[in-house]
Amino acid sequence: MYDAEPAHHYQVPEQLVRPAPEYSVSRETTPAWVEPATLPEKESKNAIVLEDVQYNPDLHAIYHHTVLRMRNIHDILDAANLNLSFNPYYQKLILHSCDIIRGEERIDRLHEAQIYVIQQEPGLDGLMFCGELQAVLFVDDVREGDLLEYSLTTEGAPFDHRGWRTSLQTSMAIDKLHLRMIKSNEREARIRHFDPESIASFSESETDYVATVEPCPARKRESLQPKGYHDAPYVEFTEYTSWNQVVHDELDFYQIDPAFALNEEASRLVAAWKRDSSNPEEAALKALRFVQDEIRYLAVCLGMGGWKPAPAEETLKKRYGDCKAKTQLLRSFLDLIDIPSAPFLVNTQKQDGIDNYLPQGIFDHVITRIDLSDGPAYVDPTGFYEGGSLRESRLPYRKGLALTEESNELTSIPIQRPEIDIDRTTSFTLKDGEVELTVTSLYYGDFANHVRTFLETRGEKKHLKSVRKNHETLFGPVEILSSKYEDDRLANCISATWTFHLEDPWWQNKQEENFFFYAYPKLALYFDQEFDPERETPLRLPNPERIRESISVSGLSLKGVSTTIEHPAFEFRLQCDSEDSAEFELNSKLDRLEVEELDEYAEKLVEGYSSCRIFIYERTQAERDALRIAKLLATP
Repeated sequence: MYDAEPAHHYQVPEQLVRPAPEYSVSRETTPAWVEPATLPEKESKNAIVLEDVQYNPDLHAIYHHTVLRMRNIHDILDAANLNLSFNPYYQKLILHSCDIIRGEERIDRLHEAQIYVIQQEPGLDGLMFCGELQAVLFVDDVREGDLLEYSLTTEGAPFDHRGWRTSLQTSMAIDKLHLRMIKSNEREARIRHFDPESIASFSESETDYVATVEPCPARKRESLQPKGYHDAPYVEFTEYTSWNQVVHDELDFYQIDPAFALNEEASRLVAAWKRDSSNPEEAALKALRFVQDEIRYLAVCLGMGGWKPAPAEETLKKRYGDCKAKTQLLRSFLDLIDIPSAPFLVNTQKQDGIDNYLPQGIFDHVITRIDLSDGPAYVDPTGFYEGGSLRESRLPYRKGLALTEESNELTSIPIQRPEIDIDRTTSFTLKDGEVELTVTSLYYGDFANHVRTFLETRGEKKHLKSVRKNHETLFGPVEILSSKYEDDRLANCISATWTFHLEDPWWQNKQEENFFFYAYPKLALYFDQEFDPERETPLRLPNPERIRESISVSGLSLKGVSTTIEHPAFEFRLQCDSEDSAEFELNSKLDRLEVEELDEYAEKLVEGYSSCRIFIYERTQAERDALRIAKLLATP
């Protein structure tokens, strides 16, 4: 056993430093419970020769055994510097071996290795601090043609590490993938696998469960798959028999502290919210907006901080917290307003894909369910600058688990959509040969939240810069002549009006000897979706939205073809009954399509792309040249 060398660190006054746990990095022989996998029988040109993972639930230990092939200098650069992560708050790292296999020779590279323990905190840019450490080992004298073999065990796990799912295929080909789970002597586990293409072999005995894939081909994941969709083979196990057991592992963490009612600032805030509200629901909305806007997001997930929320009084004092802390603070306020609530666990990436999992701690985010008199409302305390009522939160998570005594199943989250997302009025005016464009956009729901957040965090000047850049991609160089923003946060509507000077938006039509531009070229982007119609998995669509726009012209000529396109995924209506105005509405309704629906969808996209263009025409070439000459002669 040897001591790892800590990386260089700056000296900070002792009273400012929060003590970190003593980390453990040691060298020991392979544990007796491990049965190391053998190398694959056939050689290949794959970079990964062997990936061997074994799990012992009674010891909360995971054994990793990896063999890599150094095919060229790029493989050496990628693999010869080992970066081994562990969390010192509940894990210790045990190194067993690090060898170079060069022909018939095996060279021990671990015996005299220098190991540096560093703390990179890769999640800090995302405002997450977890205390995870990396043991870095620089392997000496690695050459092309070598095999690099190393093995290690991590011992210790967070309290809810009572289940996992691991894929039997990755994006890289592996000569041999070997997974083994020791059966617990203390607890019974459920184990299942999903292998539609029968690439793996499975065996089970009284003591263990083994899955082997040899060879393990690379799996190419099709682009634009819906969130939560999983078609790769996997092995899954859990020690939970129901979702209610998951609930009771977490429920105690979220008990409301009666002492919060004695907090002076909390009492003052709640009294003001009640005084300024006509009913408890209005006061609850004020509490939500306070937690969203005044308590900044910061996740300090040290030790049990990754699972247990900070006390509400501490979060209020520090003015920061993660999703757990902000949920606990909001629920403590709601308790003083006499409105019941519950923490609600969700998964931001898998969304309703959690339906396909056995009960386990699969969640990565917590929101709040507010139990109002006419039914529950779901809100996210980590949101900010949101508008509207408690029921207008348009949360993308779809399903989750309520932390209540009786909860025993996953619950769907109702999707709330405003009647319209963007209602826009656009007018083009020709003055002395120059085109002036005035746009008034009314943003609702998530679109209003997005604009409000941008304005509050980055300012109007930067928003105008973004608006100008967007319009320059549509019409060429533009100048913003005026702008105006109005925000009705309670109705969650933002009105934005901009007036532009379009310097030269024209395209020449040589056949008809005139000039034109597209009134709304961005509309075609919705129909210009690229995907392989022969794909084998469902297609993720753009987020459902409803956009309505009326277009008018003065001194110009507008032309378009009235059309209506209907499909289960979207409806599009364009009305062009005169040369001075047009109107369109696009209502997308689905966020995914199954494979068998794609052919018809592709046909409708082509139809929409060819019919959605609205043209605005100017005068003929001769008239245009005459105007330009007159303008030049009039310039001093």
